Formats: sequence, C-alpha cells, structure tokens
Amino acid sequence: MQDIKDIKSDKPGSVSVVHLIWLPYGIELFKNFITSYATYDSSYEHELVLLFNGINDREEILPYLSFIDKYNISYRTLIHFGPCHDLDAYFWAAGQLHSEYVFFLNSYVEFLTAGWLGSFMRFISNEIGIIGASGSWQSYYRSAFYNSTWKWERNKNVRMNIEKYKRLLKARFWWSRFFFDFPNPHIRTNAFLIKRGLFLSLEHKPLKNKFMAYVLESGKKSITNQVLKKGFKALIVDRRGKAYSSGQWADCNMFWQNSQENLLIADNQTRMFEAADNENKRKLTYLAWGK
Repeated sequence: MQDIKDIKSDKPGSVSVVHLIWLPYGIELFKNFITSYATYDSSYEHELVLLFNGINDREEILPYLSFIDKYNISYRTLIHFGPCHDLDAYFWAAGQLHSEYVFFLNSYVEFLTAGWLGSFMRFISNEIGIIGASGSWQSYYRSAFYNSTWKWERNKNVRMNIEKYKRLLKARFWWSRFFFDFPNPHIRTNAFLIKRGLFLSLEHKPLKNKFMAYVLESGKKSITNQVLKKGFKALIVDRRGKAYSSGQWADCNMFWQNSQENLLIADNQTRMFEAADNENKRKLTYLAWGK
C-alpha cells in the first residue's frame, strides 16, 4: 500500500481508476466491488486508487486494506478526512492525481463483465469529453409532477393535498431554475471516465446539500452539460463495447430499461430496478425515458 503522493503516472493515456469508499456504508459494498474487480479483467493498464471518504482516523481503513490484500491487487490510497459529498471528493481527488484520465466509481458499483476499462478507452478521442457506464433523460424538476395534478384530490385529506401543492409549487418555481425539462440527457456519476484536466476545468463549488449534488449531476450546469458546452461529446458504453450518443440512450437497454441486459457496471439504482415489481419498473422507465 502506498500513499497517493507517490503517484507519478502522468504519461499520455495513463488512467487512475478511483473507487470512492464512504466509510459509514460499511465494508460489504467494498467487498462486492473488489470481488468484481478481481473477477473481471479491465483490459487496459491503470492504477487503482482507493478514495476513502468520511473517516476520522487512519486505522479505520485497515479492515479494507486487509481485505484487498488477500487478492494481491496493486493499489494506492487517498484519504479525505471528514465527510464530503461524492462529487466533492472526486474533484479533490483529481487535484491530487497526475494521470491523464480519471475513471470515477462510486461506493455501490460492481463490474458485470471483463474489458470494462478497455471498452471505455476505445472511444476516447479529442471529440469525446466524457464517457459513462449509464445515462438518463430524467428531469428532477419534471419528475415531481409524476402522478400529481393541480386538482384537489377528494380521496386525500387536507394535509396531503397541501403537501402536494407545496411540492408542485416548489418544483415549478424553484427546481425549474436549476433543471431542464424532460428530456434531460446526462451521464450518471456512478461511473464515468473523463480527462483529468477537463474535469478540473469545470465549474464547481463545494456542495452544501444533496439537492446541489443532483444539480451537479443532472442540472443545467451539470458535469455533462458543462462538458458539452466546451465543445465535447458525451457517450455511454454497454457491456458489448458499443457506444451510444445521448439520442440513442432510450433504446440501449442499460439503465431502467427492460432487463438492463446491456449494462456494463451495476450499482444500487440498477439493482433497485432489477428487484422492483412490474408496476414500479414501468414508473422508473417512464421517469428515465418517457415511455
């Protein structure tokens, strides 16, 4: 195990695969990730960086290191003392690294097939700014109106109707300032590859709450939209190594679609969809894709 300060991987094409470990979640998610990492070869040279977030004492990470050492995996550590939002941790980590590309993976991810990094790197070019393992057209603003109308609902009591109107008014006059209406294409930040210099050039302020994290992921000034505004393109890649532009995402059978059979990297949201009943699957598919 080495500290991040020893990293000198600044050669062209070098990649840091950064796995975020949020300590309050416990070690089981980490075990799932490492097991999948050891099972499925990446097909591209890289360094694995364990980004620990939300710790108070260095000794808290020892069980994690003990587990990964059983697999004889080469890795380095980066420790963020005290808690911060996932995307804040990503920006902080990018500033500590020297690689040309960073591949960020949140605490929930698991690889589903081999060649996961090789598939991403095949599509890197001067035109492509960001590549994700999944994307969505969902609008945080528009989703508030799902199954909600402006009519008074007689089958609900006064309190429930008032709460509904408060939510709709907040969405209409506040959330709409931050989010585009549907369709709102954005790369999901559970797993994405980006040039480190480009990532650090994006507008970013420390996130004060979960709402602002949603804005940075899917808002008008999201990571995706900022990359697009700089003249680059955004793609997602499936488990067969096929890439899709945003207009094709609704038909690629990856995130919240059919059986998600083309998904390359799973997370808590894809597993939630997999476990949902048919009614809830239809709802999620509608929210993400409008169908």
